[in-house]
Amino acid sequence: MRTGRRVAPLVVAVVATLGLAGCTQPPPHVIPTSEPSTKPVFASDAEALAAAKKAFSAYLATSDNVANDGGTDIDRLASLDTVGQLARDKKTFAKLHDAGEHTSGRSQFSRFSLQSVDAKPHGIVEVVAYACIDISQTELLNSQGVVV
Repeated sequence: MRTGRRVAPLVVAVVATLGLAGCTQPPPHVIPTSEPSTKPVFASDAEALAAAKKAFSAYLATSDNVANDGGTDIDRLASLDTVGQLARDKKTFAKLHDAGEHTSGRSQFSRFSLQSVDAKPHGIVEVVAYACIDISQTELLNSQGVVV
């Protein structure tokens, strides 16, 4: 009987706790009455991919032009580059210019696929894509115009 007396208060405490937990009301479900103030930048992944491909195509064409001109007027890429990438491009094209070399032809995509789309602070959207660049239609030429 002693065991029954010890279990009885425990059972009462558990039942009372469960009863009290059921007495609290969940927070009310709020249904928004208006549209969100911001809309997604891209309606779909396909739209994000198309925008990324368009932006990178402009970068690739301008980069080809800079290389074809022997690395001169690198600032043509400023509006198409991030700050970090522009610094890397300046170093690359400075080497081309200093060597007296230039390219001919055009590069193109052999593959372009979406990796991710991520909204950043201040209205910036980062679109990451995987690109394979085909340079088979380009040549590197020295200052005498000989393929190197």
